[in-house]
Amino acid sequence: MVTKKAFFEKYVLFLKGMVLWLAIAYATSIQAAAIRGDVDGNGEISINDVTILVEYILNESNPPTIADVNGDGEISVSDVLMLVEILLEGVSGPIGDGGGANPEYPVLAPLT
Repeated sequence: MVTKKAFFEKYVLFLKGMVLWLAIAYATSIQAAAIRGDVDGNGEISINDVTILVEYILNESNPPTIADVNGDGEISVSDVLMLVEILLEGVSGPIGDGGGANPEYPVLAPLT
């Protein structure tokens, strides 16, 4: 026969497992909401993203797909130019607020 104490200990263990599962699911969903062009992954577009993207291109290394700012499937100087234009226009912003969303800039659309 299971005592009340044993039952509640197992129940608490079950709840802890559920909380851990929910935390992992939440963290995964945050990563999915990243903004194109946020190459450093800090949640906003800045000059640092431009610098890192240029370094990727010059070193011919494999940048993350989030660096494809214009969404053409290639990471090139045109992505750098679009990032600079976005910074000059002041349309970037933190993840989730739309950052003054402008339909011209696919960078503000979350990756899917």
